Amino acid sequence: MPRDYDLRLSGEYDISRHRYRELKEFCLQYDEKKRKLQQLYSLSAVPPEVSVMGGEPGKPTEKKALKAIQLKADVELIEKCLQAAIGDDVGLLEPLKKNITLGIGFDSLGYVPCSVRPFYRCRKKFFYLLDKEKN
Repeated sequence: MPRDYDLRLSGEYDISRHRYRELKEFCLQYDEKKRKLQQLYSLSAVPPEVSVMGGEPGKPTEKKALKAIQLKADVELIEKCLQAAIGDDVGLLEPLKKNITLGIGFDSLGYVPCSVRPFYRCRKKFFYLLDKEKN
C-alpha cells in the first residue's frame, strides 16, 4: 500500500501534522462540495412544512439555503487561497488545483510549468493561507 506523505510545514509555516491532514481532507472534498452545491441549485420539489411530533415545523427551503451558503463559502475559500498562493503564475493554477483537490501527485499531473520545488513551495503556501483563513 503506498504511503501518504505529509508536507513538512512545521518550519516556516508552523502547521502541525494533524492540522495539515485536516486541511488536506477539507480540500479533497472540493469536488463533492461543488457537486452538492449544483444539486442544491437545481430545481426540486420541496415538500410543505411538516411538523415533527414534539418538535418544531421543518423549514426545508431555509435548511437548503443555509447548506448552499456553507458549501459555496468552502468552495470559494479554497479557490481564493489557490489564487493567492500562485500569485501571477496563472499556468500553475490547474496543476496545483488537481494536486490539492484530487490528490494527484506531481509526477502524474502531466505538464507543469515549473519544477518540483517551486510547485511544492506554492502548495505549502496554499496550506498556510488556508490555515490562516479557516482560523
